[in-house]
Amino acid sequence: MSVLVTRYLDHSLPYHMLFVPLGSNSGPDAERHRERLLDALASLLVQLHIGGYSLFNTLFVRDAGTLQAVLVDAETSEVHASLSDGLRNADIDLMEENVAGGLLDLIAVGVLGEDYPAFETAAEVRRRYLALWSEVRRVETIDARALRIGERVRALKRARLQRR
Repeated sequence: MSVLVTRYLDHSLPYHMLFVPLGSNSGPDAERHRERLLDALASLLVQLHIGGYSLFNTLFVRDAGTLQAVLVDAETSEVHASLSDGLRNADIDLMEENVAGGLLDLIAVGVLGEDYPAFETAAEVRRRYLALWSEVRRVETIDARALRIGERVRALKRARLQRR
């Protein structure tokens, strides 16, 4: 006999619920909130793929003005020594479909306006993921005397926070 015990993640929300304030609240705060959400999701996807995780679910936790993406339902994940490009692309396709679907659900029930860019938003997560994945996987030889480590860290941060 097997038993699965699930613990509730305190103060967590599914990603699409974090878009709800955007339906009635526009302006710089709403846009900043959206940008943080997209960055957090793309960053988590990269981190999980580096670790060999595939087929996962995500929740978000607000923490001191930031959003932290958290892996949930790990029992449904697949763990590999490394992920092939095909498996990573399948995960990204599924993520993009799920993000767009969740946003379309919010449009259908009237939480978000009919003109909300659901497909564009989902595609933006893909774009951010690909930019960060490329930067993280880029090989660069750094001469310790050149002190280029700070430049490398800034490049990684730019890739994670890159806007459009």
